[in-house]
Amino acid sequence: MKATAYLCLGSNVGNRVRNLEGALVFLAELPETVLDGFSRYYETKPVGVENQRDFINRVIRIKTNLSPQELKERTRRIEDYYGRDRSMIWGPRALDIDILWFDGQMINDPDLIIPHPRMWERAFVLVPLAELAPELTGPDGRTCADLAAAFDLTVEGVRVYEPTQEEQWLDRPFPSLVLAGLDPEELGQPLLYELVVESTNEQLRRLADEGAPEGTAIIAETQIKGRGRKGRPWVSQPFAGVWLSVLLRPGIKPAFVPSLTIIGSLAMARALNRYAPTGEEKVLIKWPNDLLIKGAKIGGCLAEAGVQGEKVSHVVLGIGVNISQTADELPDFDQRITSVGLAWQKQLSRPTVIKNFFLELTGLYHDYLKHGLERILAEYESLSCTLGRQVQVLGPESFVGIASQITPSGSLIVVTSDGAKEVFAAEVSVRDA
Repeated sequence: MKATAYLCLGSNVGNRVRNLEGALVFLAELPETVLDGFSRYYETKPVGVENQRDFINRVIRIKTNLSPQELKERTRRIEDYYGRDRSMIWGPRALDIDILWFDGQMINDPDLIIPHPRMWERAFVLVPLAELAPELTGPDGRTCADLAAAFDLTVEGVRVYEPTQEEQWLDRPFPSLVLAGLDPEELGQPLLYELVVESTNEQLRRLADEGAPEGTAIIAETQIKGRGRKGRPWVSQPFAGVWLSVLLRPGIKPAFVPSLTIIGSLAMARALNRYAPTGEEKVLIKWPNDLLIKGAKIGGCLAEAGVQGEKVSHVVLGIGVNISQTADELPDFDQRITSVGLAWQKQLSRPTVIKNFFLELTGLYHDYLKHGLERILAEYESLSCTLGRQVQVLGPESFVGIASQITPSGSLIVVTSDGAKEVFAAEVSVRDA
C-alpha cells in the first residue's frame, strides 16, 4: 500500500510558477509515485534573508512506494536540475522541495527530519497544507486547520497568488506535437523525448554506435552535463529552451565535419527568424557555432563525429537555444547571454520551433549532400556577424585580422598583415570597430 506524503514546493528565481509546474512533471515521473492533490499557489515573504524576491509556494500530496530516504534523494536530484545552490542557507533558489510529513513516520536522521521541524510554525506551509489535510494534527494537538486560522496572513506576508496562463505554460515538445504534419522523410524521426539526460549528444552517440538510422533525434527538457565547444558547460534550464541532437550519416571526410555546424546553425537561424520582430533583430551567426540576437548569445550548434578510418561513420549535431529564460535564470558568464523571449519580448512555441528546425535542416542537408556548401554560403554569410569584422583568433597561434570568407569545409579565412590564414577550430572573438 502506497504511503501518503506532503511536500512543500517553493521558488523565487526566474519564472517561479513555471519552476513549480515543472517540478510536478518530474515528481510525477518518480517510480511508484502518483500526484494526489495540490493546494493553491501562495506568494510569501522570504524567511531568514530578507533582501530577496518573494517566494511562490504550494503544498502537494503524493502517494508513493518510495521510502522517505529514497524520496529525499529523488527530490534533491530534481532541485539540482534547477541549479540549486546549497552554499547559502535561506538564500534564493529556483526550486526548493521539503518533505513535510510522511505517513505519520518520525525520522531524525542527520540529513532528514520528518515531520519537517519548522512546519508547524510557518504560515506559508500551514495555510496551503490545511487545504489538503485540515485534520492533520500538530505536536500540540491542534489541527492544521486551527493552526492556519490563527495566523494573521497580512502580518505573515502570505497571500493567494493567481498565476497567469503564460507563467504556467510549459509548452512540452512531445514527439506527437513536433512531428504532426511532417513528411516521414524529414529529419528528426524517430524522435525521442526525455525529461533528463546527461547530454543529448552523448545519448545519441551511443544510439548511433548501436546502428540508429539517420534522422534519429533526441529532445531533452534538461541536461545534467550539456556542453558547448571545447567541452564548456551548457546550462539547460528545465522547460525553458530547446536542447536537442540529430543523427546524420553524410559519408564525408573528417575535415568537412565543421561544415555541418554551418548547416545546423543556419537551420536554427531560419527557424527562429520566422518570428523576428524586425530585420535588425534577426538571429545572426557568429562563426563557427554561436547564435546571437543584438550581440547577445541565445544558443549554439555542436557537431561531433564518429570516425572510422578516413571516413565519418556518423555526425551528431547538437543544438541548444534559450527560449523563455528570464534574466535571473541565465548563467553569469563573461559573454553576453539572453533568451529569445527576453530579446524579442514574445513567447515562442518550442514544439513549433523544433518542427521548423527539422524542416529547415532537412532541406539544407539534402542540398549540402548534392552541392556541398556552395549554394548555402551566400545565405549563411548574409547572417554572419563575423565576416568583414576584425577578429582575434586564440589558439596555438594567436593573431588579429579581418574575417573575409567561409570555405567549403566550413573553416574561416582571416586576412592578417602577414597574409591570409585559414582557421579551423580556434576561439574567435569579434572585436568592436
